[in-house]
Amino acid sequence: MKKKVLYTSVFAIAALILLTWMVNRLNRQTVVENKVLSYLPPQPTTILIFETPTELYNKYLTNNLLFKKIAFPEKENLMMICKQIDSMYQAASNLGIHFQNQSFVFARYSNHQWLMAFAVRQFKDISPTKKFLSHTSLQYIEKDGNFFISDNHKILQNIIVYPHKDFWYESLKNLSKLSFPLYVYQRTDTAERAYHVNFNANEITFGGFIRYNHKKNYSDYPKSNIDFQSFDNIYIQDFTLNPPKEDSIFSAIASFVSYLKNNYQRKKITLSQTTIVPVSNSESIREVLPQLSDSVISVNHLMVYSVKKKYVPYFNFLLAHKISDSVLYIACTEYNVSFVSSTDELIRWKDWLMQDWSRCSYYLTFEKNISAERLNNHRHPFVPFYFVLTSTTDTNSYTYYADIFSSGNANYFSFISQIQQNPQNNQYLWAYSHDVPIDKILGFFDDHKTNTYFIVMQDSLNHLICLNGNAEKLWTYTLDSPVESEIFNVDILKNNKHQLLFSTKNAVYLLDRNGKNVGRFPIRFASDLTNPINVLDYENKKNYRIWFSTKNGYTYNYTLDGKLADQFRPYYYPHEIKFPVTFTSIGQSDYIILIANDGSIVAISRKGDGRFALKNKLPSDTRDYLLDAANVLSNSYLYYCTNKEFCRISLSDELKCLKNFEEEIIAARFIDKTINSPLLLTLSNHHLNIYNLKGELQENIQTDTIYNQVRVQYLLSDVYIILSNGKRHAIFKYDTEKNIHCVTKNIQSSAPPMLCPLFKDNQMYLIYLQRNRLCIKKTS
Repeated sequence: MKKKVLYTSVFAIAALILLTWMVNRLNRQTVVENKVLSYLPPQPTTILIFETPTELYNKYLTNNLLFKKIAFPEKENLMMICKQIDSMYQAASNLGIHFQNQSFVFARYSNHQWLMAFAVRQFKDISPTKKFLSHTSLQYIEKDGNFFISDNHKILQNIIVYPHKDFWYESLKNLSKLSFPLYVYQRTDTAERAYHVNFNANEITFGGFIRYNHKKNYSDYPKSNIDFQSFDNIYIQDFTLNPPKEDSIFSAIASFVSYLKNNYQRKKITLSQTTIVPVSNSESIREVLPQLSDSVISVNHLMVYSVKKKYVPYFNFLLAHKISDSVLYIACTEYNVSFVSSTDELIRWKDWLMQDWSRCSYYLTFEKNISAERLNNHRHPFVPFYFVLTSTTDTNSYTYYADIFSSGNANYFSFISQIQQNPQNNQYLWAYSHDVPIDKILGFFDDHKTNTYFIVMQDSLNHLICLNGNAEKLWTYTLDSPVESEIFNVDILKNNKHQLLFSTKNAVYLLDRNGKNVGRFPIRFASDLTNPINVLDYENKKNYRIWFSTKNGYTYNYTLDGKLADQFRPYYYPHEIKFPVTFTSIGQSDYIILIANDGSIVAISRKGDGRFALKNKLPSDTRDYLLDAANVLSNSYLYYCTNKEFCRISLSDELKCLKNFEEEIIAARFIDKTINSPLLLTLSNHHLNIYNLKGELQENIQTDTIYNQVRVQYLLSDVYIILSNGKRHAIFKYDTEKNIHCVTKNIQSSAPPMLCPLFKDNQMYLIYLQRNRLCIKKTS
């Protein structure tokens, strides 16, 4: 009996131990409840919900639009911490530690306080995550698998012990399951400033909005009320253009689809029997429409193309609505290509056809007073709202594209603003925002159709972007490597219709006004180019020659047909040619001057025959050089400036020092166009000096800081001198009367700015960069 009791007791203890072990094991496998939003301290100024720390870093922390108001030390600290958390995320994922989808949250509060939070997937992931965090300098709190990280212990102390029961947090918790970021209480920067939005029923109240700069406090801003209305029959969705196989499409529609595919914005909007596809260059698409149509009509001042019946069935892959009776119309507006089944649709949706839908994002909309239970099961379609707000206090007009939802007593929003300001009241013309950083402004394209200049720039992904004077993106062209030459405007047919010519490290490109390759171009080379191309027009008759050298030692001379020039033999030189080639005529002979990386100077003919090689060389610290020719070699000189002296070498090989500088020269540049005689610009400590070619000082200008770069831009009959030091720049004008004055200074630009008479009306515009943004201002 005693043995039976003993066995029973042992079995019960063992069963209890096993049960405890199984419970603990089960708990470790239990999914963590995501309570991140519930635990957050109240009244954040910004909340961002995102999938991974990489997304936060790439899309938001590096984007000035969201974090422009953050001081640099704080922003740098945030970016460093974000990198640490991203490293932890990557390492943890590799070791099998899992995080909940869309659980990463960034919350910013007043007084420079912020939180980074996330939830692990299972309880077994908690301990390894703590171990990772213990190896960093970050402070954190963990609550039931929800982690909160900051560099400020005070904000961590405000983490709420018990979750909020407010509907605001319940709503956000459900919204965190969505597959896109959510902006809440966001004070974000556009071209100027946009502020907090509140809601009352169907009425939107802006608690202050753009350009009320005379108000000192946020509470002083006036309020404007706007009614809005939802449209249940409007849908907006992501869209990838996948046409049928080309052998099943007529050549006319194949050409149209090709243009559309190169310009569409990867989304489409369905309005009843209308499909809208946002595009970046509607003009190029409009040019191929006549091939598809049998007639053109005008509806509400829109040119509408009636598609030939035999082509209509081929558009089914594109349209969201069904085509009836083989009737289809295509209308091309500034921002969109629209497909409609009847002209009545064009009248009904005219305003919507004009909107820039490429700027619209996607958010769910909710009914008023919807319950938390109904919210979980809500399947309302994606509905965008847009409305126009006109200020009553000035003449500026502001257009907002807003995605709005409200629930219970809480209301949430996301909006994008497009600003159309009156240029007469403000020097600020416009700003273009890009997806990735813009590296540099390359130059300008002289457009024959609009009689204006287009702006050509390059981003960090080696894309060329072309904008017109109204901030509209005309086209994008992808390169393998950055542009290394200047942008040349050439005229192949000599009919004043221009093309763009430039080079990268291994290719030469020629593009037309629509960003399309011309002829044989691009020409690619197995051996990299060692110098930027130079385009020579010997007799100013538009018989252009493209000169460049490559690492195999040869110098080439190409025509705009993409071929070597007739009778030209590539010239071989054992040292790499460093500078762009220059050309001059002396007497009856022409000379192409080549300067190698060791400073040696040689001259060849147009056909590639050797002329001479000088014994004198350019020093290794040469800042700039200038070829100034006369009627004989002995009176023709190659001027150069180093950090200590200004010298010249005659083409008969005689060296002469013109000036020894008392202060070390930081940068130098020669001016050789649009004025009577060439000049030398030098930068030294707080001074911009101008010398003639005799070494005599002409101007001495004190600068507001020490600049270390000088560039020259020739516009109309004047010379503009651009001084740079990092992101700070100044511009001086040197006119034909030899007067120099400051145009503007203290320009904050992430790359050297440029000037351009965009509309050819004698008004000069300043063009500069702020990382992802290209900005335009008038100059006085």
